[in-house]
Amino acid sequence: MAIKEKPWTYQDYLQLGDEKRYEIIEGELLEMPAPSIRHQKVLWNLTGLFRDYHTKTKSGLFLFAPVDVVLSETEVVQPDLIYISEDRLSIVKERAVEGVPDMV
Repeated sequence: MAIKEKPWTYQDYLQLGDEKRYEIIEGELLEMPAPSIRHQKVLWNLTGLFRDYHTKTKSGLFLFAPVDVVLSETEVVQPDLIYISEDRLSIVKERAVEGVPDMV
């Protein structure tokens, strides 16, 4: 596949069709490395804390990578863990979160 010149857009990103993890920052396509083991351990611990919170409050939505967070047409990221409050669930679409989550 030929590499497209800047700026990359979310629509370009959707056409990639491979299983690699990418983000678009300021219109530049960046291939993201796999997270480290330590990183995964931290995420595991956070998952337990947030699961407990969600069990008690039944409020909002927690999502884990890979999930596209579209901040603009040329800014697309895949945070490890995000939270969207109940009153902002309208930013969650079928394919992506379109807007800034309440917590990253």
